[in-house]
Amino acid sequence: MRRLRLPVGPLAVLVLLWVVFGVAVPGFIGENTVFSVLQQVSLLGLVAAGVGVTMIAGELDLSVASIAVLGGVVGVSLANVDAIGVWWAIVLSTVVAAAFGAAQGAAIAALRINSVV
Repeated sequence: MRRLRLPVGPLAVLVLLWVVFGVAVPGFIGENTVFSVLQQVSLLGLVAAGVGVTMIAGELDLSVASIAVLGGVVGVSLANVDAIGVWWAIVLSTVVAAAFGAAQGAAIAALRINSVV
């Protein structure tokens, strides 16, 4: 039976860099830094989850990032309109990105074309 090995190397490098920057930069280790890092990584985590699902299915879809950017552009554009609130901009940008992703997925499945678009 194989033993499960945890990837200790990347975690050790992360901890080492955290300590080095914590010593070198005053105020680096704090609540604001952790919140900022988590906020910046959240979109990457969502996109990676979507790519992971397609890779489990045996496909590779490179357009996930462009659809995510499309959703962001639509959201920012709608948030600048006074008649639409920020929450509606978030909802509508999610709907637009989901619609484009669903249309692309349906086209790939129906036409049996390569998913590397």
